[in-house]
Amino acid sequence: MLDEVIFNNIQKRDSKALEYLFDKYYEPLYLFARKLVYNPDVANDVVQIVFIKIWEKSSRIHLTHSLKNYLFISVKNECLQYLRSLKIRDNNNRLWALAYIEAMNIDSMDESLDELMVQIRLLIEKLPRQCKTIYKYRAFYGYKYTDIAGLMNTTENVVKVQMHRANRRLKEMFMNNQNLK
Repeated sequence: MLDEVIFNNIQKRDSKALEYLFDKYYEPLYLFARKLVYNPDVANDVVQIVFIKIWEKSSRIHLTHSLKNYLFISVKNECLQYLRSLKIRDNNNRLWALAYIEAMNIDSMDESLDELMVQIRLLIEKLPRQCKTIYKYRAFYGYKYTDIAGLMNTTENVVKVQMHRANRRLKEMFMNNQNLK
């Protein structure tokens, strides 16, 4: 209820209401965005863009759900838009696919999509131990190759080779697994 009052005040151009909303939701929205784009600077920019749009377009926004839900969906959409724009630099669309999988947790998706996500995670668990660990550090937590090398007491080159193997192996397993179709 308080969020709706705050949003009504934002629609009346009350900057203190926007500041309150920003202080309340910035951190959870930032953490969510970071899980989707794997880049702290981009995650920060995405969240700020969402708040700017709320301020600029508040008079045209009609909430059908809670304000919190609207904020998270807006961040998710901005993140996916950003990741789509990376197509030139990410030929495999790996970041977009991983972000989409993570974003499915926010929406109430049907059971078939939940099942697909479980199957993908099961495939990751089938990777050899070192490949799996490195893949999770990189894909799920956004660690840089140098950071992973330090954590695993190995070289950056070994990390890159293991990531390449993990990606190749996951692709093969995904293509060969009939249950994922």
